[in-house]
Order: sequence, then structure tokens, then C-alpha cells
Amino acid sequence: MDLFLHNDIFEYLIFHINIRDYDKLKKVSKKFNSEFNLKYLIDEKIYNKLICIRGCTQYNILNIIERYILDKYNLKKNKNILKSILRYGDLNLINLSIRSRFPIVVEYLVEIIYNTSYKKHKEVLKILNNVYCNSNADIILIDNKDYGDLSTFIKICFNIFRYFDTFCNTSSILYKLNVSIYVFILVKRMSNSLNFDCENDSEKNKMNKYSTDNLFKLHNHKLDEYIEYINNPNYNKAFPKYYSKYIINFINNLYITIK
Repeated sequence: MDLFLHNDIFEYLIFHINIRDYDKLKKVSKKFNSEFNLKYLIDEKIYNKLICIRGCTQYNILNIIERYILDKYNLKKNKNILKSILRYGDLNLINLSIRSRFPIVVEYLVEIIYNTSYKKHKEVLKILNNVYCNSNADIILIDNKDYGDLSTFIKICFNIFRYFDTFCNTSSILYKLNVSIYVFILVKRMSNSLNFDCENDSEKNKMNKYSTDNLFKLHNHKLDEYIEYINNPNYNKAFPKYYSKYIINFINNLYITIK
């Protein structure tokens, strides 16, 4: 036990003990309970620290997220949602997103898909509005790494898009619409956070400007498509009128001015 008196060794052990053993260890003493109790990380949604613990996987984090969502909205478990996200979203990309500075983006995705599955349109709108307003200031891009992390997460959404028809059947249009709006909001947030140095004419800076301009042009083009999509009588029967009206107003605020 003398080993634990040395903080450096104690910290080393924390990062090398399997997460399955934490419940046993926190019963040893008050000190062990403070070190091995994961309640704080779970309650505060510090998923990027949780997944660093040995033995913790993307599946574990998604299950924690799912339990929170089921309790919050009083929903029943949908076995297909996490299974499909893990299968089609790309495990490596999910891992990178959870380890990023804002793993909350993954939680929002699960939250949107779950509420869509139960056709809780008002809840979906609340979630989207919360992300758009960033009321908790949990998605703020500071540097290029943050920009890259958010781009990685958007790739997860794109991967899932391809398979919505596979696991959503006739409701796939609604899933595509809700997740698309979520992606549009994130891209808009990326554009608001970017601060190119106009005086820096380096090749790297020019390439960054070129790639983002292309992304934002595509973004604006897709917004045009989605307004037509929502107004199309062949599709808009999938959601109520108040929802389509709100989404169209939302989209009008998501266009990006390209300098």
C-alpha cells in the first residue's frame, strides 16, 4: 500500500487499471473512492476523459449517453440506434470525436436521432436551437485542431446518411432532414469561428481559405436544396406544418457569407 503514497505512481496506476475494476477499488477507502469514482465525469459529460481510461470504449460512452437520453426524455430503448451509429459511423471517427475537446457533439447526434425515432418534433427543434445558440458554450472552436475535430465528426454524420434507408425504413426522410440541419448548424459555427489572417499570404493559408470557401459554397447550395425539399408536397407530409415553417426560418439564418 505504500506505493499509493507516491502521487506519480498513483496517477500512473489510474491510467493503467481497467475500468471494470473501478467499482471494486472505490470501495477500498475514501481516498480510493474519490479517485476511482466516475460519477463526476459521467454527470459532467466529460466523455473525452472517460474514454482515456483503460478498457473504456466507444460503445461504453454511447451507452452512457443513451442512458442519459432515455432518462431525460422518458423514452424506451431503441436497439437499432446505437447499433447503427457504431456500425455505419466508423469506429475510428467516433473514437476521435469522443476524444476531442467537445465530445458533446456525439451526444447531440444520439439525442436528435432518438427523438426523431419517436417523432418528438418539438424536442428536436429545441435541441437544434440549443446547438445553434450554443447556450452552454460547449462548441467553441479556438484553433485548427478544433476545426479538424468538428470536420471529423461531420464525416460520421455523412457516413450515417448513406444508410438511413437501411435502418429507418419509411421515416428516413425525417432522419436525414434533422441530422442535416444539425450538420448545417455545425458548419455555420465553423464559419463563425474561422479567423483567417488576411495579411498572411502563405500557401498554407491560401489553401485553408480555398478549401473552406468550397465547403461553404457547397453548404449554401445544400441549404437551397433543403428549402425545396421541405416545400415539396411529396415529402412534407412526413412532418407537421409548424415544424417545416420553423426549419425554413432556421435555414434562412444558416447561409454563410463568403468574402
